[in-house]
Amino acid sequence: MEGNTLFLSLVLVVLVFLIFRLKQRRSINVHVPRAKGSSFFGAAVDYGKDPINFLLKARKDLGDVFIVDLFVIKFIFVLGGKNANKILTASEDKVSFWEMVLRFQPKFLPPKDKFNPATQMPPVYRALKPSIGTFAKVEEYRYLWIEIMNRHFEQWSQQPSIDWFVSASNLVLESAFTFYMGAEFTKNHMVSLFDDYRHLEKLMASPLFLVLPERMGPGREIDKILKKFFVPIEAEVRRRQENNLFATDVSLGAFQNILNANVVESVYGMHVLSIVFAIVVNMYPTFSWTVLHAYNSGKLHKFLEEIQSHPATDNVYPFNEMPYSEAALRETGRLYSNFLLPRVLKTPIVLQKSRTSTEEIAVYPQNNTLIVYSAAISGRDASLYENPGEWMPERFLDLERYKKLYLDNDFYQFGFGLHPCLGEKLAHYYLRGLLWPTLFENFDVEIVSPVVKGKGVSNLGIEPNWKENLGTPVAKDRVEVRVTKKGSKVK
Repeated sequence: MEGNTLFLSLVLVVLVFLIFRLKQRRSINVHVPRAKGSSFFGAAVDYGKDPINFLLKARKDLGDVFIVDLFVIKFIFVLGGKNANKILTASEDKVSFWEMVLRFQPKFLPPKDKFNPATQMPPVYRALKPSIGTFAKVEEYRYLWIEIMNRHFEQWSQQPSIDWFVSASNLVLESAFTFYMGAEFTKNHMVSLFDDYRHLEKLMASPLFLVLPERMGPGREIDKILKKFFVPIEAEVRRRQENNLFATDVSLGAFQNILNANVVESVYGMHVLSIVFAIVVNMYPTFSWTVLHAYNSGKLHKFLEEIQSHPATDNVYPFNEMPYSEAALRETGRLYSNFLLPRVLKTPIVLQKSRTSTEEIAVYPQNNTLIVYSAAISGRDASLYENPGEWMPERFLDLERYKKLYLDNDFYQFGFGLHPCLGEKLAHYYLRGLLWPTLFENFDVEIVSPVVKGKGVSNLGIEPNWKENLGTPVAKDRVEVRVTKKGSKVK
């Protein structure tokens, strides 16, 4: 009897599976070409093995608009500058950013009946922009960041080797929390929050997080970690309000902008963590990859020549006069940019079928289907970039060429349209004015972990993890480096 019950249960599971799969196959976008996979599971297996090359081949074969069926979710990839402009500048009622957030990152937001991001987030966005959107405001935090930077660099140099990406994450994470919550709060909670953050980042980067119900898989663990973050953040905000501390401490000024936007108290923790999260997941990998390429490519001398001819004032380098570091920032962004920029399509949209064709193709809204732009794939367009797989900052020294790429929406490291990145000026100041030049001038960095010949961008020997990333990808495997102090000391 038990055997028959088990057999019937298995049959039922298989039937449900087949019905679900056949339903998934039905599409109102039948005219949109589909990237083929080698199994019943759609493109999921092939995509999972090597997503970059899978999508590059799909684009070559199918054009700039195509479907990738990952079995439990479909992506309609939309590439090319003109298509990017249509998607990223579309109004919320046509191409929704916030519905995507609510669907796939609901734990960062309160229930819909308490918080409507489409109406309540724009004033918050406008309030936050002055806190990190101007160089003058960012510069107010330089002394805090300089102390943190020097301390971390010194600690790195005292170790036989360090886990490069984790160490960079700790540096940027401490800087970001100090920026928003102040040095005292960060010091008191640093150890526990940093470990939790790394666990949170890994869980949210997991593909299972996108496809499993909220209470299954990574979702349950994420919920626990977020509560551990929210409680001390919200308690600290209340303490500051009660003691009128916002007016007296410069390190608390950024958060004051959230309060000025009249955001309800129940989302303070969510705001802080989401902004810190956005800063960290893009900043520390960009810092890390650029340093590795500078040493591996033999182009470190170009950074050093620029640094030596533009010495620091009060420990900050005049980055606006240092074009090579700007070119390097852009080049790292081109090659290690966001892999997926998803949106929820609300109304039909007409797109350009390919860059070289005037033919158009209509795409229609459909459940369980996201429209996705990939900056990482667009950044590897051979018609725009010579040797697109090589790390070559020199390509961005031609300002007229960069201007054309930007105006044509073919390159936009910090986004554009309705949801551009607020951290562009922060990135220039923090990376180009502080971290890179201080490290390059005072320390040597050597990769000591095994590298795989022929792998990675420009044969770096280190592969990025495109399967699990939230913004700029980290390395697929642990990377050990040795940081050695040069003859001069960090001041």
